[in-house]
Amino acid sequence: MFKFGTKEGEYIGFNDPRLTIASDAFTGSDDGFGGQNISVNVTGWYTVIMSVSIKGTDYAFTLDIAPGEVCLIGNAIGDWTFGDKGKFQAPTTADADFVSPVCTGGGELRMSVKVPGRLVAYGVRYT
Repeated sequence: MFKFGTKEGEYIGFNDPRLTIASDAFTGSDDGFGGQNISVNVTGWYTVIMSVSIKGTDYAFTLDIAPGEVCLIGNAIGDWTFGDKGKFQAPTTADADFVSPVCTGGGELRMSVKVPGRLVAYGVRYT
């Protein structure tokens, strides 16, 4: 469960009128203070996607969720294409680890999250 905000002390939850929920994977749950936390009601490894726009003098938010793939690309694995060669094996249980692909060379290496059909977010670059 979570809420988010744009400044200290702001708690934007499931029932906030500035928030559009774009996936049935999210539900609201009582936070005990008259608001609603945002809950994710699916199991597995996902990427939460938040789009922000300006609406008048305030922000408008859209919250979505999609499967994500953790990938390595670069000379160190011999592939720059976000293909299967660089994809981590996702854990199948809550206490298991992501398993990295084998690095077969040297040089530049980037770690990213790929959301099929959407975007690639570079998190870390190694040289």
